[in-house]
Amino acid sequence: MRSVGLPPAQLRQPKFLLVLLLLIAVVPVYVMAGDHDHDRDRDRDHSPDYPPYGSNVPTAHFDHKVRPQLAVPQVTLLNDGTGRVAQSSWNMELLGYDTLDGRSTYQPLVVRQGDRYIAYMAHHAGTAINRLTLQVEPNGTSLLDVTDPSHPVYLSHIPGFAGSLDAAGNQMAHVCSGDVLPSNSRAEAQRKHGKYYLLRSNGNSSGLSTPTETQQIWDVTDPSHPTLLTTINTNLYSNTHKNWWECDTGIAYLVANDPTQNWVHSGSTQHLKIFNLHDPANPEYIRDFGMVGQQPGSATSGPCTPPLAKDRLLRLRAFTDLYRPVAKRIVSTCPTA
Repeated sequence: MRSVGLPPAQLRQPKFLLVLLLLIAVVPVYVMAGDHDHDRDRDRDHSPDYPPYGSNVPTAHFDHKVRPQLAVPQVTLLNDGTGRVAQSSWNMELLGYDTLDGRSTYQPLVVRQGDRYIAYMAHHAGTAINRLTLQVEPNGTSLLDVTDPSHPVYLSHIPGFAGSLDAAGNQMAHVCSGDVLPSNSRAEAQRKHGKYYLLRSNGNSSGLSTPTETQQIWDVTDPSHPTLLTTINTNLYSNTHKNWWECDTGIAYLVANDPTQNWVHSGSTQHLKIFNLHDPANPEYIRDFGMVGQQPGSATSGPCTPPLAKDRLLRLRAFTDLYRPVAKRIVSTCPTA
């Protein structure tokens, strides 16, 4: 008796089904297992979507199941008779620390850069020995790798300039990714791809008669070797303080003053200078912004009563288009000079 062979297509069908089942079973597991491109996405921006990296303001949720200790525990005093409080913690645990070479810090900032977390420590005025160079340097900005918070690694120190406690120091630091900052062209976006930029105030309160302060932008893509990219202001500033840089818009709000412009101040001698830093290498000045009566040529001086609520709304509306401020005059109750 002669056997009858099956058509080739019918012979291949069971093998095809077996391969298909294997693909269905294996591929999802492979995809879920993690990174299979040899970490080629390490330069992809991982910034969160909340300010200053995005416009989403998260809602705070307080869960006392996570924080069972509702009352702050009693403090423990040092055993030296001074009455000073000993180190303590509440719902926190100390994982690691760094001496920062003895430099005091005003603003700490932690940023994810690729597959690392970098801490930017903005220092008060002072001097200390840099452990990496063994040189005495004026306090500026320290950069540390805190990917493993129990073992921070000191990477570099960007010196400030020497001066008194009031005049020196680099107390403010903001960092933006070039992949988050908006771009005017594809060429600009490509040039900024994978880059990270540090905006820092350089100086503090040098005074109206001898201004010495600047606002600097550093390329910190390699945090072990930061390089100065540009200095924003051409005229020296006085009384710089807290600044803010919106990474998703590129707009920077710098608290400062240029004494040559004759703004009228009382007390802090500060107002806002607003720049577009979408391209950090090429800062674009937008405008100054101050309270009513601070503008150059104003005949007012001294403390001022805030404008009425309806006028404050108009002032806030002026911020919605920084390039075309509202022209309506806002009445102030400031005393005349």
